Amino acid sequence: MIHWGINALNHGSSIAVFDNDLKLFEFNKTDTLYLDSITRALEFSKPDRIFWYERPWLKKARQFYAGQYSVAMDLNELPNRYLKTIGLGDVPITYTRIMEVMQQLVIIQAHLITVL
Repeated sequence: MIHWGINALNHGSSIAVFDNDLKLFEFNKTDTLYLDSITRALEFSKPDRIFWYERPWLKKARQFYAGQYSVAMDLNELPNRYLKTIGLGDVPITYTRIMEVMQQLVIIQAHLITVL
């Protein structure tokens, strides 16, 4: 199964394409996840699932609390709406937190150590 990991719509952006546990592609860029990186990722395959870093409604609540009202109320800054604009609106999204990502990295690292 092809999975994409995406961090975007914030101060930095990145995308990684995985086929099960094998990383096929990685792109890191500041600010915006550009269409060329999406196009490059699509060369491998359309994802079966997207893992998106950060839960959007918690982010909106944090922005609102910080007084960033215009950003907090901008619903175009939601991942599902963003993905629709690039033709990936039908792909299921799993929202993650940094601790969940770090736990997965530790598991992958432990697996690699035992294999090597």
